[in-house]
Amino acid sequence: MVNFSIKSDYGGNWITSVEPDIYAGIKKGKGLFFEWGFHRIDDFHSARYCTKCGSVGHSEAKCIETPKCYKCGDNLIPSTCNKIECIGCKDNNLKFDKKDTIDHLSRDRKCPIFVEAINRVIINTDYGVS
Repeated sequence: MVNFSIKSDYGGNWITSVEPDIYAGIKKGKGLFFEWGFHRIDDFHSARYCTKCGSVGHSEAKCIETPKCYKCGDNLIPSTCNKIECIGCKDNNLKFDKKDTIDHLSRDRKCPIFVEAINRVIINTDYGVS
């Protein structure tokens, strides 16, 4: 089943879902023959990002927080904000008395909070392997 597509510099990427036994067969062959061509298959993992509060793990539709600037977490309008401070790392530092770097956006793919969310998605994905 095709879930959605993502445009890239090299054409399009189709994001699909398949049953675990089909996934195992496709992964074993490193790709899929389709319409006279061989298509490379790779895993795709994503975490939800809220554009209302700037947090990772939920979408704007499910957000119960007050709107915040996604660049710094303050109650500013993002277009007028010059700060870049990760909301997730900033909150995590306060909550657990840590000193992790916050000089990135919450949606940065290298953000430790975002990476942790992706790892949770991977752990909870049924690959059909025991």
